[in-house]
Amino acid sequence: TRSIIEIENKLASDHSNLVSITQEVLGKDVFSRVIWVAPYAKLNDERQRIFVENIKRDSESLSGAEVIQTPFEDLKSIIWNELIHTQTNNGFLIKKIKKNPGQKSIYVIFDRSDAVVVESLVEKISMNGFQVLLTHFEGNILEQRSDHISKLVQSDAAIVFAENANIQWLKMKLLDLLKAPGLGRANPFLTKILLSGSNEKLELSTNETIGLNIVEKKNYGYENEITQFLDKIK
Repeated sequence: TRSIIEIENKLASDHSNLVSITQEVLGKDVFSRVIWVAPYAKLNDERQRIFVENIKRDSESLSGAEVIQTPFEDLKSIIWNELIHTQTNNGFLIKKIKKNPGQKSIYVIFDRSDAVVVESLVEKISMNGFQVLLTHFEGNILEQRSDHISKLVQSDAAIVFAENANIQWLKMKLLDLLKAPGLGRANPFLTKILLSGSNEKLELSTNETIGLNIVEKKNYGYENEITQFLDKIK
């Protein structure tokens, strides 16, 4: 009644849970997991579709795992990175983010397609006295991913900005927010918000939106909602 892949994932999850019990004694991670989902996979089998959705949502299935949805060549690079960086968190080096003393930091997560339209938002945040951490597009995919995780782990609050980005990109970034504690984040975000310019109904699961304030673009933009967001952090 279950596929081989589903059984394999259950075994890996059980093993990860067992390892976590002895982790404190060993003082280091001894088992890491990467679950790869093809970015444009056509799931014609209903049971397979349900399994993939559960993989993304079920905390037990995700135990000790990093879920990625990237082209196959990027997967190979990430696996290589896992193998050669033994002293990293989930295969990615968590670098210390330079934070300004006395300032709360806000990580603004956006796609390249929104690089121009996000500028006014960044300016407003800065003018209100906050440190802005931005999505990093320089370097290879591993360096970008490492920078992304480092900011997820160390920022005080987060904004996901998606006016032109596609729904698949959005879902993966929301999943990253959900997984932040497993990536090394010690404290919950002070607050987190999604600013969406989409006119289409966002098909997001309950898990993907836990603790997330979702705001769709109005005629006046997001002015009121951003002000409330910043006030909440203050």
